[in-house]
Amino acid sequence: MANSLPGSPIVGYFNENKNDFEEHNRSIEISNGEFKIKDTTRPYGFIDLNAKVWFAKYLDDDSVEREYLVTEGWLWTGQYPECKRVFNSEEGNNHSMELHEPNTKGTWAKDGNGKPKFFIINETIMEKLCILGESNEPCFEGSHITAPKIQFSFSDSFKEELFAKMNELQELLSKGGANKLFTKYAVEIGDALWSALYSYIEQTFPDGNNGYCSMYRIDGVYEENAQKFAILQNRTDMKYYRLNFSLAEDNGFEASNTLIEVTKSYTPSEEPQFSDADVQAFEAEYAKKNKDDKDKEEKEDKNKTDDKSEGSNSEEEKKEEKPAESEEDDEDEDKKKKKNNKFAKEDDKKCPKCGKPMDECTCEDEEDETKKDKKAKYNLDEIPEYTELRTNYSALEANYNALLEEIKNAKEVLAKEDVTQEEIDASPRSLDNLSYTSYMLRVAYEEGEAEILAAILSCAYSYEVIAKNIVKNNPESIHDEFYGDWIKSYTSEAYAEENVILLNELNRLTETYTEKQIQHLIDIFVTCSRYELAFWEMSWTLSQ
Repeated sequence: MANSLPGSPIVGYFNENKNDFEEHNRSIEISNGEFKIKDTTRPYGFIDLNAKVWFAKYLDDDSVEREYLVTEGWLWTGQYPECKRVFNSEEGNNHSMELHEPNTKGTWAKDGNGKPKFFIINETIMEKLCILGESNEPCFEGSHITAPKIQFSFSDSFKEELFAKMNELQELLSKGGANKLFTKYAVEIGDALWSALYSYIEQTFPDGNNGYCSMYRIDGVYEENAQKFAILQNRTDMKYYRLNFSLAEDNGFEASNTLIEVTKSYTPSEEPQFSDADVQAFEAEYAKKNKDDKDKEEKEDKNKTDDKSEGSNSEEEKKEEKPAESEEDDEDEDKKKKKNNKFAKEDDKKCPKCGKPMDECTCEDEEDETKKDKKAKYNLDEIPEYTELRTNYSALEANYNALLEEIKNAKEVLAKEDVTQEEIDASPRSLDNLSYTSYMLRVAYEEGEAEILAAILSCAYSYEVIAKNIVKNNPESIHDEFYGDWIKSYTSEAYAEENVILLNELNRLTETYTEKQIQHLIDIFVTCSRYELAFWEMSWTLSQ
């Protein structure tokens, strides 16, 4: 991820009414019966191709110290003065990022109930950095975009310090450049990747003086330009080496045959990726397991040898009693023995993974189960983000279907009255209509999802209530030549179901709302209901 930061654009959506940025804003465009999602953010700057990228620790508002990836960028304050807001406060603005979905790979970490808790990103490409407003939650607790704290001083001591640092930089560059920043790969001691890596170096580079241990220790696991690798440290000369490896569905873990020394270009992290205590505990457990397996194997081999010895004595006794047979029978017997010996050797083979005899090994069965688990590892319904997205889509689809139904009904009514499209286009909008739609648009531009739904529901739900009351008071109204189709449309089960989706979505969005926020929603609903009444009155009185 860190390597994809240079060159990334810095985007945002600035709301002039709020005088602040918002979030990853998108709009819906409807054309020819289809709707498209359009990104409405604009580029406000970029990360320079030669920008510095580093890790730093910060104390967040919840008093927890966290390590963040940090970089530097440019904002076009001359072209877009609104982004000066970032520099005018100590904390700057909240910040988020957009990742390139096709190149994002990772795993879900689960809670104690087996439900997805958070997503561990192993591989991704940074697509955009996004400036957020004060009220918008950042991607991480303390993620901010702010101006660097720069102090200028031209004292003699400053000049001496600057000169010394320039010499230090020159010396560093003359030795081949600064150390590279590598992206840490999500690995935990004892997981599948760690075990495969440890097993490989233990078998390939064994330590003759220390059983079940390698002459190298794992210092860290990283990634650079999609190449995964481990940094190994020689336990004797303490030099560092790089071991490239790959992970694939079919082959699993596959390591390179060569080690590359990186002692001069690699600087160990101040805070190691794997603590010495945890590594030592793993090595002790690993050695104990391997010793137990070897002892068990030797015991089984001894039992087999004893069984064979007893079998041989029995065969000799039988041979003494067995009458002489033809040479042809002896040849057949020799062939049988050879065949039996061949199968005995195959039975004595050991599994390279667990060390057990092949007839006792269950690795293949476990691999099959693992593959099955991998295919059905997660149910999308368990992932909150997916559930929320699906709910939002259902509400959007309900709105869209209601809009299509509204347009269809209007066209049918107008067609019965022989009203042409040209006449419709030439008709001026009434003041009531203009005022109502302008208010709804203002809510859409300035408010959140729940407020927009409250404004829409005033229209959507009231039509259902009005139509059903008409039928309740006059059951024959559905057969009316002029109004019958309109009444049937808004009393239909399909229309009622769409309103239920909207109501459920509003309830979901307002689960954590305060009384003040709920009252604001009521005000929006009542205002739109008053506009609805004025809209009906306008139609009844034919006011212009």
